[in-house]
Amino acid sequence: MEKLEGTLEELNRCFTRMLDLSQQELQLAEQAGPESDVSAGLFGLMQEREELAGMVDSLIARITSETGNSDIVGQSFAQKLIAIQQNDRQTRQLIGRSLNEIGKKLQVARASKKAYKAYAPSGTESAWFIDKKK
Repeated sequence: MEKLEGTLEELNRCFTRMLDLSQQELQLAEQAGPESDVSAGLFGLMQEREELAGMVDSLIARITSETGNSDIVGQSFAQKLIAIQQNDRQTRQLIGRSLNEIGKKLQVARASKKAYKAYAPSGTESAWFIDKKK
């Protein structure tokens, strides 16, 4: 029983850290925009969450093998799991909006480049220099 309690405590620490990371991701996503670069920060947080997810999987497997029941995990940590899912949903929405804004700015830049090429001189290969001094 003590072993199970220790495993549940470690699982609680993992879920608490994952919730904290999901909140940090949400904060970064709120700061994200076409002019800001938060990708490195988000990538680091996602990597840490991925490592924690692996630990959670192994802890759940250990609990299931000891008790024969995986429902303990769902019942014990439902609130944290729901909060993590809500943060993830909001983060995805914010990042999606930022990507749409970036896409629109990229389209404008491409159109501007196309217009510039259409009206700008094509180059200097056909230019002639005439020296009128004698």
